[in-house]
Amino acid sequence: MRALAQSQRFDMAGISETWWDGSCACSALLDGSRIFRRDRQGGRGGGVAQYGIEGVECMELTAGNGTVESLWIRIKGQTNNADAITGVHYRPPGQDTDELLFEELRDSSKSTALVLMGEFNLAEINWEHPTPGTAQARIFLKTWMTTVWNRS
Repeated sequence: MRALAQSQRFDMAGISETWWDGSCACSALLDGSRIFRRDRQGGRGGGVAQYGIEGVECMELTAGNGTVESLWIRIKGQTNNADAITGVHYRPPGQDTDELLFEELRDSSKSTALVLMGEFNLAEINWEHPTPGTAQARIFLKTWMTTVWNRS
């Protein structure tokens, strides 16, 4: 991550499945950046984080009840641009927290600019040409598209 950050310019970067906990002292902090993190509570694995470059005005949003491993950040728009929302999400294999994710998405994202990144653990979806391979994947894609289009 450090090498990528040194070679590429970014305003925000997300990490899913960080495996960080309270004992992690943010030694993974990148120079010139600010870190937002949500560690998994009561177990190992999971967790999400976002890096924001210093100088970009951003704030963490409170969404959901902590059941879903996600983190939402509002980036203040520059000049006449609207604010943007970035979200990073980790969906553990075999867990069906999709509806809770979509509730968080609807609640936290009133902005027209949205970036959602993460690990969804839905190998049944062909992400290059979003097509589902199972009923659960079909429901996920349908709900995702409905949520995104209803925001517009």
